[in-house]
Amino acid sequence: MKRSFTISYNQKVKITVLVILALFALSGFVSYKIRSLEEGAAWYALNRSATRINDELSRRIDVDREVLLTFANILSKQDNIDSQLTQEIIDDFSANTLMEHIALLLPGDKVLWPHQAPINAKGILSFEEEAKHGMHITDRLVDLRDRNNFILRNFVPVQKNGKTVAMLYGVINLRTLPAFMNQNIYQGQAVYFIIDGDNGDFILNTHRSKLGNMWDVAERDIKSGDSNEVMRAKLAQGQSGYNIIKSAISGQFGCFYYKPSTINNWRVAILVPEKIALSRVYQTNKLLLFFLIAEFIMLVGYFIWLQRTSRKELQIQQRLADRDLLTGCLNRNCFEKFLAQDTNLNKKHISCVYMDVNGLHELNNTQGHAAGDKMLQVVAKELQEVFGENDVYRIGGDEFVVIIIDKEDKDVEQLLTEAIASIKAQGYFVSTGHCHSPGEISIDELLKMAEKRMYDDKRDFYSRAGNDRRARS
Repeated sequence: MKRSFTISYNQKVKITVLVILALFALSGFVSYKIRSLEEGAAWYALNRSATRINDELSRRIDVDREVLLTFANILSKQDNIDSQLTQEIIDDFSANTLMEHIALLLPGDKVLWPHQAPINAKGILSFEEEAKHGMHITDRLVDLRDRNNFILRNFVPVQKNGKTVAMLYGVINLRTLPAFMNQNIYQGQAVYFIIDGDNGDFILNTHRSKLGNMWDVAERDIKSGDSNEVMRAKLAQGQSGYNIIKSAISGQFGCFYYKPSTINNWRVAILVPEKIALSRVYQTNKLLLFFLIAEFIMLVGYFIWLQRTSRKELQIQQRLADRDLLTGCLNRNCFEKFLAQDTNLNKKHISCVYMDVNGLHELNNTQGHAAGDKMLQVVAKELQEVFGENDVYRIGGDEFVVIIIDKEDKDVEQLLTEAIASIKAQGYFVSTGHCHSPGEISIDELLKMAEKRMYDDKRDFYSRAGNDRRARS
């Protein structure tokens, strides 16, 4: 046996609300994931840009080193390392490299400098210390010629018979270094930094000609991401990190990404205005917001539509369950529920009309069921117009009952007379029985009395001359 499964209106509403909430939760989760992916992509793009600037600087330093190694090889073949030829090589150096010029550090801390006499660099440069490091590039240093300028020295050893006899180096002017870095990304708004992880000194800052220190500003205004303490610790420890930080120059918030460099103990970093670095994130947010608003409007609209249509369907179903399809009167099922539900009926003043349509069976047999249906519809319509739609019940094939509560007896009798006259005027006849009770007898007894009187009236109708069982005049 199959089990029937029906869902009530309230259950439908609850299920619909749960589905809508689930869709909102799913949409919110998907929106969050999409936004997270876009943010991740934005920070990854900053990471790649920082990596490119590191690779570019490393490549150029390596190129410079190859040039220096070539000159070092030439110098190693000289009998006298500080000869006039060596000075001429230093004087005539010219190459499209990071190096502004080259110099030669000799034992005793003497420096052969271009276009001038040798310099005694004792206390400033140490041949033994630099030779100990071999081929290397220094951190930020003060220029020998201009104490207000910072430089890097790219050292390579000059060796004879396996012994270092001099240290050749190229001088990289940090004031002009930014010009060699490719900055044609992020609409030219990106600022690149090379930071000394040991002390926070800027080695490269493409936004300022005058270099300073990363920690000149002790507390930076951070919008999100790593705090000042965490950022400082990560930079010192050579870890990657990011935050949205206010620029000390422009005063605007920018996306700051930093990571360890492959050169010395340096860090490479990039700062891009927030609205540029996260432009796709903001566009995605707008689209997602539009989507969520549109989804909300559509789902709420659907819920309202569903609620209204469900209410209408419920009303229709209730009407179909309670109303007779042919006449529109309340049916016997509704009549029984009415009697069972109202426990105070026996205490009220009730008028009961029991009516039977005369000649329905004969009319169906002689003129067809359509004629019989029309007769029932006419009777029902007149009863409803006189007594109201909610007081008239069709309880059988040709039987109607009218229950009137708390209405004067004379008024009920007048209404019944009007209904019978209207029905008769349209060529149909009915038999009626009606009685009243001010709560002295039960509703069941009242119905039985009205039904008995109806049958008495029907016998009287058919006994009178001129009336046959077709119920037509």
